[in-house]
Amino acid sequence: MAFDLIVGIDFGMSGTGVTYHQPKTTPNPTKIDDATYLLWGSYKKIEKVPTRLAYSQDGQRRELISWGTDIPVDNKAILVEEWSKTKFGEPNADQAKVEKLFLDYFSQLHSELTRRFTRDVLSGKPWAEANVAFHLSAPSIWDAAMVGRFKALVEAAGFGQAQTTVHGRGVRTVDVSLVEPQATAALHLCTEDTPVKFENGQCVMVVDAGAGTGDFSLLRVKNDERGASRLDEESPVHGGRIGSSYIDQQLQTRITELIQPHSHLFNCKVEKVAWSMRSSDAFQQAKHLFGTTKAPPGIPVPHLKDPGSSLGDRIQDGLLVDIQNYLEDAFDKQLDKMQQRILDLMDNCLTSGRHYLLLSGGLGSSAYVQKKLVEFCNKHDRLKNTRVIVSRRPRMAVSMGLVFDATSNRSLLAEVCCRNSFGLVFRMPNDSSLASRWTAKLRDFKFWGLRRKQDPLTSGVNWFIKQDDKIVNGDEKSYTYKACFKASGPRVCDIEIVASSNETQLPSENDHPQSRILMQVDFEHSTPFTKSTTWRRESYVTFAFSVKATIEPAEVKFRCVDSKGKEVSKGVRFSADGGSGFRPLLMGLGEDEEKEKSK
Repeated sequence: MAFDLIVGIDFGMSGTGVTYHQPKTTPNPTKIDDATYLLWGSYKKIEKVPTRLAYSQDGQRRELISWGTDIPVDNKAILVEEWSKTKFGEPNADQAKVEKLFLDYFSQLHSELTRRFTRDVLSGKPWAEANVAFHLSAPSIWDAAMVGRFKALVEAAGFGQAQTTVHGRGVRTVDVSLVEPQATAALHLCTEDTPVKFENGQCVMVVDAGAGTGDFSLLRVKNDERGASRLDEESPVHGGRIGSSYIDQQLQTRITELIQPHSHLFNCKVEKVAWSMRSSDAFQQAKHLFGTTKAPPGIPVPHLKDPGSSLGDRIQDGLLVDIQNYLEDAFDKQLDKMQQRILDLMDNCLTSGRHYLLLSGGLGSSAYVQKKLVEFCNKHDRLKNTRVIVSRRPRMAVSMGLVFDATSNRSLLAEVCCRNSFGLVFRMPNDSSLASRWTAKLRDFKFWGLRRKQDPLTSGVNWFIKQDDKIVNGDEKSYTYKACFKASGPRVCDIEIVASSNETQLPSENDHPQSRILMQVDFEHSTPFTKSTTWRRESYVTFAFSVKATIEPAEVKFRCVDSKGKEVSKGVRFSADGGSGFRPLLMGLGEDEEKEKSK
């Protein structure tokens, strides 16, 4: 498919970056400026559009009225929703509400892109007729089920809807292709004008520290037979609750404590004062400049009845002074988490020579963070040969890397480490075998105080992809199986695909609902592998087939083929159907027993 536009979208907790490239203008981009990122706001100076929505609320009814940079900073009449990304997939969060926020936000983003991507950008075509490929990233704390659901929500918001596919026009594709640190690495591997050139055998630790999550990826540079550089994952991508928003939260809490005794001197509640200060441009600027000689000594305190008043020794002439000490404490708490993860991952990089620590994201771009990580590497023997470098576009590195990875035909990441184990559970129709019945009867039985070492449910899963397995990116892994049916009966069986970060434990009802999905296999039009007749003159047919899984950095796709290579199932992933294809895990039970169990 020839695309008129390739778009990279970095959906962040506080802001979303959008980068695009016109393949017909520069078919093989090699410079960082070959990709263009959108700017936002009235003066088009903001790199990322805020991930915020504003609603008017009347009782239980609320209506979306604005989004992004259009939301007023201080408005009592509206309800502002933000930080929704941190609640996605959380057991204690209302997922229906979170997904509605995702849909609203991406619908607004889609509408804005249809307006801004004019004929000049789309090779002279109107939006309805242009072929556009959207590539999005995912944080490493999202499992395969969450990535699949996120992709489905983006498609439902308009990104996956082709305007018209007549004669190949108006095609839209959505691909959640990489996790965030991998996209950052792709940008540096693809472009010539980067701070350093990675060499064969070197390790690159990518730390993408944004607002809400810190993602860590350990990669090794590997030259292929043509001498082109590619990347192998040395260990699975790891994510944690690390980011600049936790600095904001700590400051907000501290400000509330400081001004609470003086609440009568403000025009509003102290909680609102603290929130206004946290959200102010002055604080964001102070945070950005922290660790440099340009850092301001204080920030304004709003909503004072007397704007120039002093409250104790911390607020002087309407300014919160000593802000540097508050920021240092908040930054150091985030750095402690980052440094521990860096040490853990660099244990996997045993070769000598020069290695790199590549920083991106809002927190990663901080001068203070850079300085402290250089000091950290210098004092640890394991890291003394590690050089700290910063992406040329630290806040936009992910969205730009998605574009460069797509233009390189997704060939930069050679090997990936599986972040989850994937298992198969085979369900045969009317299975009333002896083993099946005994498994059901012994499910909760214990022999005279003898504790079971393994749950019978778990023993029924064929774990054919193991967590931490190294697999070629985009490669297809197969699991061969045989299914037997009565010749006169239906030739259909179900396969349940189970995803788990712990193969000794199946996902429970408390886990994300899409940690398992059902795939139906139909052999009605396939040729049997063998035919047989029992002594009771009952005829059976046996089919050989393979379950095939395509492993990619942020997604796993499954399909089934018979012995002749014909597809006998619809392809599935984790998961575009919103949970409609799931059923309880009741392995080893025949249909009659399942009904009895459900009573």
